[in-house]
Amino acid sequence: MKILKMLAILIVLAIATAIGVAYYTASKLDGYVKRSIENYATQSLGTKVTVGEVNLSLRQTQATIRDLEVANPPGFEGAHAFKAGTIEIVLNPKESKLDSENPLFPLANTIADINIDMVGRRDTLHPGTNNYIYVIGSDRLSSELHTINEEANAKYTKLELDYKYNDRKDPERIYYRSDHYNFAKKGIPAIFFFNGIHADYHLPSDSPDKIEYDALAKRAQLAFALAWELANRPERIKVDRDGK
Repeated sequence: MKILKMLAILIVLAIATAIGVAYYTASKLDGYVKRSIENYATQSLGTKVTVGEVNLSLRQTQATIRDLEVANPPGFEGAHAFKAGTIEIVLNPKESKLDSENPLFPLANTIADINIDMVGRRDTLHPGTNNYIYVIGSDRLSSELHTINEEANAKYTKLELDYKYNDRKDPERIYYRSDHYNFAKKGIPAIFFFNGIHADYHLPSDSPDKIEYDALAKRAQLAFALAWELANRPERIKVDRDGK
């Protein structure tokens, strides 16, 4: 299972941003990435994240992260939810299917894919609140995944779970348009969290100052809680549906 995918996304974004500004900031990029991971991951996950060291190679577009620690949120046992001595990351923009076609972790042992893609804004259909999240695909392959997510939300985050884009007849067909689908089409239960479509959707104007960080953190906490529940169950969830 891909534990703490949100953390992985934040790490990759921090590295990608550093590479993007490299021509303007030729030095101290390692420290920039380290601070970005610690600051944004802590804010988004709602629990303290620390990094010992980052070594970034711009020429090879890769990074080494050492001594990554994610503290357990309040209410969970143990000091840490996740610890890693060394993480090697290679950015490969030409291979969007890299994880599912050449997995680092065997697909046969992968319980589920939790996809968080655009979770920091509100859409035009929810102008008065950001206390919601669109849930897509949770019931396509596993009825248990759908139930566990609803239970985790009721217990921890109490977001409005909107299933508009999970409708098989929805014309946007968003279920087929994000990274989780590369796993779903291989029979791995997948769930996609999405904030919906707004005026800046897929435009350069979708800038960081428009992110609602309270919503981003709460939605990330739901993804974390779901991952925690899935990882700590005595048995893996069953695939009992055909994916349609």
